[in-house]
Amino acid sequence: MLVTAAGDLRIAEPLSGFELTAAPERHSIDGLDTQNVRFERINEDGFFESYSIAVLSGPEVAATLKAPESMEYVAVEAFTVNGSQVYSRHRDFGTEFPIYEFAWGISDHEAVAVLTQYLDEDELLKVVASLEVAR
Repeated sequence: MLVTAAGDLRIAEPLSGFELTAAPERHSIDGLDTQNVRFERINEDGFFESYSIAVLSGPEVAATLKAPESMEYVAVEAFTVNGSQVYSRHRDFGTEFPIYEFAWGISDHEAVAVLTQYLDEDELLKVVASLEVAR
């Protein structure tokens, strides 16, 4: 479980075959505070797959929540978590596996992000849909 100012982020069962690989980690860099957990598995084809769930907070997060398009986020049509609009962002660094990210605000300065470089968007949306902030 990750703790936020808005309440505890409940993480449902991981996707099939995934295991939590480390206890929640906290970092603070230049005013951006993060907590994250990571889940990993080796799929049926023998390939490594992972996804991370993070809670981010700070002035940069507050600014992004006010104007998500400024950081290349796009609203996911008709998809909310705890009443907050979910946004997506895809980053391609010229590798075979682009990074997919889904994020939404949980307060005026906090957001949850779910990221992967190996899963498809549909699998990642299952993770997003399973998360809930208990206030």
